[in-house]
Amino acid sequence: MVQTSRRVQPHLPFGAFNLALLLADDNRPLEAVPFLNQLIRIHPDHVKALILLGDIYINVMNDLDAADNCYNRILELEPDNIQAMHNLCVVLVERGHLERAEECLKRVHNLSPEEDYILRHLNIVQARLARLKQQKTPGGALHGASGTSQDPPSSIHHKDTSTKETANKSKISPDPSDVNSHHKTRTQDTAPKPSSLS
Repeated sequence: MVQTSRRVQPHLPFGAFNLALLLADDNRPLEAVPFLNQLIRIHPDHVKALILLGDIYINVMNDLDAADNCYNRILELEPDNIQAMHNLCVVLVERGHLERAEECLKRVHNLSPEEDYILRHLNIVQARLARLKQQKTPGGALHGASGTSQDPPSSIHHKDTSTKETANKSKISPDPSDVNSHHKTRTQDTAPKPSSLS
């Protein structure tokens, strides 16, 4: 079990981040949040901490606005950060804006065509959109919906940022109708890799 100390030394950002990461990996993500917030206050440009915090906001706290803020902050620091771009697409899916999410994922895929998880997530969103079109009434209206899914917002979660080289695997369910999966963010001193729609 991970032992925690409430004070993070300002000169030890990697220690603070690693502690938060251990807590998240130990299924104690809410305990990681204060450490991440303190780290970001001291080092507002700590991209990995922002990624992990955004992950917790989506997967655990269901705070899409806070997650959105984390990813937009990363793009201010690193405008070409594919993981942050992708995770903003995930936020759109979580909000039920599937058409916007599709366009978002297309843009990110064009910027990083070698990342297969982005294409898999795009395919999942497109499959859901196709299903919605099939559910339209003869008059063209969705049954009780206005351009969004009848299903609860799919938990399409960001990419696994594990330092293991196998971390590029998406945590997406193979069934395009089930985009509910969990994303864990793990990273050491390597740049985080974008996460999955799960």
